[in-house]
Amino acid sequence: MKRAFRLPASRRRLDAELDAELAFHLEGRVEDLMAREGLSRAAAESEARRRFGDLDVYRRETSAIDHHTHTRRRGMELLGDVRRETRTAIRALRRAPTFAVVAFATLALGIGAATAIFTLLDRIVIRPLPYPRAERLLHLGTSWPGVKPGEEYGISTYMYHRFRQGARTLEELGLFQPDVYTLPAANGLDAERVLGVDASASLFHVLGIRPALGRLFTVEEQLPNDAGVVVISHGLWQRRFGGERSVIGRAVDVGGRLVRVIGVLPPGAKLPESEAEIWEPLHLDPADPPRNHHTFHAIGLARDGVPVERARAELDALTHRIVADFPNVYGEKFLARTGFGFVLRSLRDEVVGPKAARVLWILFASVGLVLVIAAANVANLVLVRVEARRRDVAVRTALGGGRWQLATHFLSESFVLAIAAAVGAIALAWTLLHVVLLFAPTSLPRLEEVRLDGRGVAFCAAVALAAGAVFGLMPLPRSGGGLDVAVLREGGRGATTSRAGQAARRALVVTQIALAVVLLAAAGLMLESFQRLRAVRPGFDARGVLAMSIALRGDRYRTDAQVVAFWQELSRRVAALPGVTGMGATSMLPLDGDAGCTGVAANDSPLDEAHRSACVPTLTVAPGYFATLGIPVRGEAPGWTDNEQGSGTMVVSRALGERLWPGQSPIGKSLVYSMRRPLVFRVTGVAEDVRANGLQKPPIEAAYFPLAAPAAAGPAKGGGHDLDGNFLHFVVRSNAEDLQRLGAAVRRVMADIDPQVPVADVTPMETIVARSVAQTSFTMLLLALSSAIALVLSAAGTYGVMSYLVARRRAEIGVRVALGAPAGAVGRMVVLQSVRMAVAGAVVGLLAAIAGTRLLGALLFEVSPTDPVVLTVVPLVLVGIAAAAAFAPARRATRVDPVTALRGD
Repeated sequence: MKRAFRLPASRRRLDAELDAELAFHLEGRVEDLMAREGLSRAAAESEARRRFGDLDVYRRETSAIDHHTHTRRRGMELLGDVRRETRTAIRALRRAPTFAVVAFATLALGIGAATAIFTLLDRIVIRPLPYPRAERLLHLGTSWPGVKPGEEYGISTYMYHRFRQGARTLEELGLFQPDVYTLPAANGLDAERVLGVDASASLFHVLGIRPALGRLFTVEEQLPNDAGVVVISHGLWQRRFGGERSVIGRAVDVGGRLVRVIGVLPPGAKLPESEAEIWEPLHLDPADPPRNHHTFHAIGLARDGVPVERARAELDALTHRIVADFPNVYGEKFLARTGFGFVLRSLRDEVVGPKAARVLWILFASVGLVLVIAAANVANLVLVRVEARRRDVAVRTALGGGRWQLATHFLSESFVLAIAAAVGAIALAWTLLHVVLLFAPTSLPRLEEVRLDGRGVAFCAAVALAAGAVFGLMPLPRSGGGLDVAVLREGGRGATTSRAGQAARRALVVTQIALAVVLLAAAGLMLESFQRLRAVRPGFDARGVLAMSIALRGDRYRTDAQVVAFWQELSRRVAALPGVTGMGATSMLPLDGDAGCTGVAANDSPLDEAHRSACVPTLTVAPGYFATLGIPVRGEAPGWTDNEQGSGTMVVSRALGERLWPGQSPIGKSLVYSMRRPLVFRVTGVAEDVRANGLQKPPIEAAYFPLAAPAAAGPAKGGGHDLDGNFLHFVVRSNAEDLQRLGAAVRRVMADIDPQVPVADVTPMETIVARSVAQTSFTMLLLALSSAIALVLSAAGTYGVMSYLVARRRAEIGVRVALGAPAGAVGRMVVLQSVRMAVAGAVVGLLAAIAGTRLLGALLFEVSPTDPVVLTVVPLVLVGIAAAAAFAPARRATRVDPVTALRGD
């Protein structure tokens, strides 16, 4: 026990003292043997070693005990030092509550905002997709720039078989096509429409999905003989089947067909960007010849170690071989018109998309600038606090405090502040993240994966500790240069501020203003873009219109007559509801997607590759559709009796009519429509152009076919083309304020007509319009929030620096007033000092904004990244705010009493 209290400070000295102590005991034993037993020294040493035992064993055992005790003692000393310094730091911060509260709030705000956006960026862009071999997953598709520039299609089934056989860079390839299924009312449950997918058996291996119950379908079950088996999601199993294990092998009604459930997927098993709940075998026949039908989604699993570029090169070469092998499908005129090509990229890049990634990186950069501004504000506070504590530091140095003791003192304060700020930042980040998710557009991918986790907390802690280290080390260059005799001689009089300190504080304010200019310019550009986007006319009137989708399946809706009869009955009954002023139906809602398309031509032009129009969207519309959405139609809109006798009438959009018949009226003209064989339709009306793919994109050229189009004009039911009336969006206009109550009334009407047909996606059209600007408004709001915070922090920083400078120059101001300087001149001096800093920051920020806002180019709508109005107004606003922030300090400066100021100095 005594030994534990006299251990030396280092392990090397510890071992040396242990050796000396063992040698001392051994020497004592030798001398005792020589004195008592008369042995010679050599004999005594030999006998002493024999009686003493193995010295190395004693040394190891004693050394282990000493080292353990030494480590514990050092740990306790360190813990004691930390506790002592922490208590000292807390007392120091409690003596300066204004500094502590302002610094805590500023840091917590900056770090919390950065943590929230980092979590969003990390979960959506940085992290791999939630699949076992996500880094090896590839997206395969085809591009058709001559048909739809900037958009892509899938691959054909022939390409799928050829790729599986010939691609050595792929371990496996999965193919699928999204579908929609109707589950009938049963066992007290209402009829329900669920998302599904027709998938190849290989897709499960590609995505690493294994069944939680039962099995997955096999290659044999995807042959065209219709095996009639399905695999269901875990959620559907719980919701519709009560989680019963006996569901395996049970026959269930899916869309009017009896199929057998053979497996249940585990929770979380899903396709990218799809919550498919029913998985059915995709019927694939390897003997099928190649066709121009590239509508299937494909996901490849690259072999281990194969880069994306190598896989792209091999599959692109295979695609060229397919094109060369089948000139009847991929002819020269076809290739020239469409620009057909192969596309491959990583699945994560496909899911996230370049626009979403750009938005999130820009938002992260914006909160990063806010964090820098917040740090600059706190740094200014720290510099002011260090200046005020110069005498305290000088006294510590005079009493023997070294550089390490000073560093420990300052670091303990800053780390206490940083840890407190980190705790507040985590709470703020959690709150901000939930608010952001409430306003995030549904087009932003992987939102369901976003949550604050260990990585977000680690980011927050790392930023806070880094800030704490910087703030703690900032005073050292100013306080570690030896004894500051001048400060001690000044006694109680206020020490003058060093020029270096003033320059540092002004530089920090200039930095804050420059960064605020960048953020404010970005927010201004997004606001201008949003306003112009909101001013775009979509081509229809969304006010008071409710949209819903209805899918007709089963034996009751096999023929065109049955389908038309259903829509007539539904329209008749809905028209009788209170407040309803119009109704109609369409295969595609405006601003909500993309219609199927085909080639069309004026009747006086041959329908070949040279004269065929680019792929034109084709829509099915029921009577009343144009009037319900307020789309003007010149001529005649389709009625229920159109085409019943095979007359073949249709309506074209104004843009399509002007292109097919320039300078002429399309009404009365004939249009050739090609699906399996050319068909001729007579144009009876011209509808105004409507935007279909968002307000940012131009209106589509559309061909509208009446719901009762001749059967010969369209493909077989279920062929996935828009002349199929079994799946339509029903729109209802009402003068009632509560559209949700109208939706419930339509559901009741639907249940009375056919309880087995569910009504889904009940949405006001105004919501659909809002979705089309959601990403722009989301980016604008977050940039505006960031710039508002930056503005407040910059104004606070300017105010703080000017207040401090006025306080430190109190004596100088007193002398000026005593010598006759007018109060206005003194006030102007202070304000001009603030304006000079603001102008310097505005110039630097303007140059940075001109360079940085170019990154926003892809997100802006009809606004230049260097918009002169925005880039002129923003710096002026910052300069004005800086002048306003200096007003209060300037007013205090004009009220300085020269006698009091000079006496105090």
